[in-house]
Amino acid sequence: MLGLVLLLLPELALAGPRPPRARSVRVTSTPPGAVVRVETAGVLSEPIGATPLRRAKVLPGPQTFVFRLDGYEELRVPVEVKRHGQKVEARLLQAAVLDLTAADAHAAHAEISVDGVPRGVLPQRLQVTPGRHLIETQRDGRAARSQWVEVARGQVLTVAVAVGDVDQGGLLVTADVPGAEVLIGGVSRGKAPFLWADAPPGRVAIEVRALDRPPFRATGEIAAGRRTTVAAVLSGARGGLKVSTATPGAEVWLDGRRLGPAPAGSDDLAPGEHLLEVLAAGHEPLSETVEVPSAQRRLLVVQLAPTEGAAVGPVIVDATPQGAEVRVDGRDAGSVPALVQGLPAGERTVVISAPGHIPVTTRCRVGPGRACRLKAALVAGGERIVVRTSTEGASLYANGVLLGPLPYDGGIAPGSYALEARADNHSTWSQQLTVMAGMPAGVYDASLAELRPEERGIFPHAADALPPRRMALGLSAGWVHHFEARFDVGILSFLDAGVALRTFGRLTEIEARAKAAHRFTPLLSAGAQVRTGGGVGPDEIDSGFFLVEALGSVHLEPRVALTLLLAFDITSDDYPFAETDSDVPAADTERQVSTGFRFGGNVAVAITERWGAFASIEWTPLRSASRRILGDLYGSGDEASYLWFRLGASVVF
Repeated sequence: MLGLVLLLLPELALAGPRPPRARSVRVTSTPPGAVVRVETAGVLSEPIGATPLRRAKVLPGPQTFVFRLDGYEELRVPVEVKRHGQKVEARLLQAAVLDLTAADAHAAHAEISVDGVPRGVLPQRLQVTPGRHLIETQRDGRAARSQWVEVARGQVLTVAVAVGDVDQGGLLVTADVPGAEVLIGGVSRGKAPFLWADAPPGRVAIEVRALDRPPFRATGEIAAGRRTTVAAVLSGARGGLKVSTATPGAEVWLDGRRLGPAPAGSDDLAPGEHLLEVLAAGHEPLSETVEVPSAQRRLLVVQLAPTEGAAVGPVIVDATPQGAEVRVDGRDAGSVPALVQGLPAGERTVVISAPGHIPVTTRCRVGPGRACRLKAALVAGGERIVVRTSTEGASLYANGVLLGPLPYDGGIAPGSYALEARADNHSTWSQQLTVMAGMPAGVYDASLAELRPEERGIFPHAADALPPRRMALGLSAGWVHHFEARFDVGILSFLDAGVALRTFGRLTEIEARAKAAHRFTPLLSAGAQVRTGGGVGPDEIDSGFFLVEALGSVHLEPRVALTLLLAFDITSDDYPFAETDSDVPAADTERQVSTGFRFGGNVAVAITERWGAFASIEWTPLRSASRRILGDLYGSGDEASYLWFRLGASVVF
């Protein structure tokens, strides 16, 4: 015993005093629901929960409990924590609330400070202490403005905040040719890049000249308090257009293509007429034809008129060939790109036609705030085909090439096709079709089932069964098996099965498998899988195996799944060579039977509804005997590898 004590003395000396054990305390507040943090020696902890807390773990000693609840003032309660079961109580006081809004469009998104502390941009809803507060407002290009307000406890005070008077604007002119001359209103002002820091608000004529090149001309709109940039294009014949508006949230479209939120534009446009659309919620949509000049950039400021009620969305049609004519409900809508407004809400019939092409007839629905956008490729000659569907927003593809929107009554050229009907968040309908000259292509009904959120990502390697009648093909590479091809098919809503072929040269295996799984929630699923098979190799090598797996998956979102697996396997190998030297006969040439336990996991990502990628890793910490057949790979002289990994991709169809 004395010897044992002497051995332990150095350890006890190094151990030092034990850290204090946490105490379980009760924390309550009136009203309940407050988030609680603990401040120790000036350091604020992460939230320990929301009141009431019955067993909150807190270190003994002086602590400060911090209570925060929306609509109430923050309360700090200092407490000396001494024992288990100690009770900490807080009575919260209602806060005063400042609801700060912009008094006019000039103050929108202005920066604000309350009592000298920056609090972001307008609009803001802030909790403050009762009493008098100083509100300061600042926005680029305008003078700062301040005002005092008085707010009582429990009061929500709405304050319309304004900004100061207009300051000067600015103009920056750049050019893609170094040293180009800049003229403002016909007067030379210097070389590009040219900055006019104190330009007065208004419209100015801008001209940029360079030797042996056509001049660039544009009209610039200089706004007070901000800088207007004009980029002169002198090196080519392409034109440019930039569109701005004072309407918040406005979207800019050009020739049916979204350019983005205003201000938006493009510097790579063909000279000539283009269809401009500017859309914003609560405003009448603007649609007009604009002229883009050659080798110039046009600046355009548009005004959107507010609507009295919800506006009915327009019908916007684009198609090939250029010049195709559009009719909506039997009325001429002009040539593509075409835009039709002022239609009554409901379903509209659209016909797109061009000389020498089979016309396309389709339908779409418009309503308040709901636009109908159609795109089609008319077929010259060919045969008539009709594809119907009840799914809105679906489109028809032939061998991956867009034909037009569904329902589709139009043309298709003779040949063999894989027809597909596609729509966002829906399954894909497909049909193999051979079109013969002189014979109608037929009438088809395309059924597109809406996918549940958890079905939009299909993961063959997760604890989730393939939907019935869906199939998956996967290819992967890794270690120990260098290559694997896998095929799976959904049988029932909870059951799928498949086969796999894999090899690493010495051994080529074929496997059959069945998996039962259940999705308990959109977040969690679990299942069990049975795999069996065998393989062959040169020199009378063969192997058999049986494996049972338990799977559990967490679906972080409809596109990502993380899976954990636990497995037990039995293997039987006929490999008459030494484990660490494949050129030396084994001392024991009998079949080697071994059992093992392994665990691992994989991460799968659904890139699209059909295509996915995965990575997996598995480790065998327990095995009754090292498998000779997996040792000395490529003359390495190593024993069998206990760590396996794979990286691959899959397609679902």
